Amino acid sequence: MKTLAFDFISDPGHGWVKVSFTQLVRIVGPDWRSTFSSCSFERGEHAYLEEDSDAPRFVKACQAAGIEPRWRMRYSERESRIHNYPSLQTSA
Repeated sequence: MKTLAFDFISDPGHGWVKVSFTQLVRIVGPDWRSTFSSCSFERGEHAYLEEDSDAPRFVKACQAAGIEPRWRMRYSERESRIHNYPSLQTSA
């Protein structure tokens, strides 16, 4: 199984997995937006997948693609600016 590293960013209230749109297309597929909820966020060319439901979906997609995710842990004592990013635009 191939290993890929992703940032897991958290603050005192929540956590997210940061994944580039390019990686999401490769791992989940071109219709990746339909897999995740608007509880996640996006900024630039990255999605920030919320830890409770979207991140586990991403982990399952990784495993189905033969990828074992590895986490680079990033923690802040202060509220993350991710809370202020736009919600992930999902497709129906």
